Amino acid sequence: PRKCIGLRFGVMQSKVGLVSILKNFRVTLSSKTKLPLKIDVNSFIPTTEGGMWLNLERIGK
Repeated sequence: PRKCIGLRFGVMQSKVGLVSILKNFRVTLSSKTKLPLKIDVNSFIPTTEGGMWLNLERIGK
């Protein structure tokens, strides 16, 4: 009931941004990414060791 309206707005803006990227770009895994992916157990937020590198290629235009 008493939730911050800014939090919901921020989540909505993040979703809109992600949809915009997925709509306009082809996203592929970069060769810099080490496979198989391993989770960094020392990180507070679950991340992969060495990161996850992506390539973005503009679609159309």
